[in-house]
Amino acid sequence: MKQVTLLLVDDEPPFLDAIRDYLSEYTEFYIDCALSGEEALEKIKTGRYDVVVSDYNMPEMTGVELLKGVRSFSRIPFILFTGMGEREIIDEAIENNVDFYLEKGEELHIIAFKLSQMILAGVYRSQKEDSGV
Repeated sequence: MKQVTLLLVDDEPPFLDAIRDYLSEYTEFYIDCALSGEEALEKIKTGRYDVVVSDYNMPEMTGVELLKGVRSFSRIPFILFTGMGEREIIDEAIENNVDFYLEKGEELHIIAFKLSQMILAGVYRSQKEDSGV
């Protein structure tokens, strides 16, 4: 499998840095970051990413609003971070074709491990769909 290019979206730079560091322990991803949904949409429209990972709770544009924007032009695998027990948000994300969601309530290294598995699964599924297999 070629190197996976990931767009990580969160309005908290310390969280972005920590997740990037932990993910690099599990596998080699090229990780680009965006601090807002608006910035992420621009990057997705002009760049080539294999998967998007976004926080839900951001000012200006939520993760689900970003998902809707992305789905208007792309089927790129999309993983959403949510808080614990936010059932309505999860339901809305599922209605808008989110590929995976992950609750933030666990320790960061556990989140990063689960996230790395979701990223690889999403990319594998996307490549399989693109090849018509």
